[in-house]
Amino acid sequence: MGQYDDHARRRLRAWMAAHPRATLAAVGQAAGHNQPWASRYFAGEFDTGLDALAGMAAYFGQPLTALFDGRPDPREDEIVMRFRGMDDAQRQIVLDLGRKFVPDEPPPRTRAISKRRTDESAPDPTLATLGSGRRTRGR
Repeated sequence: MGQYDDHARRRLRAWMAAHPRATLAAVGQAAGHNQPWASRYFAGEFDTGLDALAGMAAYFGQPLTALFDGRPDPREDEIVMRFRGMDDAQRQIVLDLGRKFVPDEPPPRTRAISKRRTDESAPDPTLATLGSGRRTRGR
């Protein structure tokens, strides 16, 4: 099957998982088809056209292009979907919170203070040869 349809299927499945009330019948109807068609499409039996994909995306309040963007984490879809449903004041709150959690510039790195090892915390000398590429007898 086509890689674009495979990507769209994965994205649509993630949206369905995030919307427990979404049904294959409703998604199929949004695509201009019915529940058996949607079931077969999600099973990968065939690919579909842009009109059907646009209808399914619209069912979830998303543009067609959202099916193909490169966000790897499906939770990002939920964040974007919820953000799109907010008014300007709510969006500003979310942006301010995001800037607080992830500042534009990372904090300066500090040098860690190393602790002196005691005999109990010293590494096992037999483990030192495992990553060195040297073979030990009996292994």
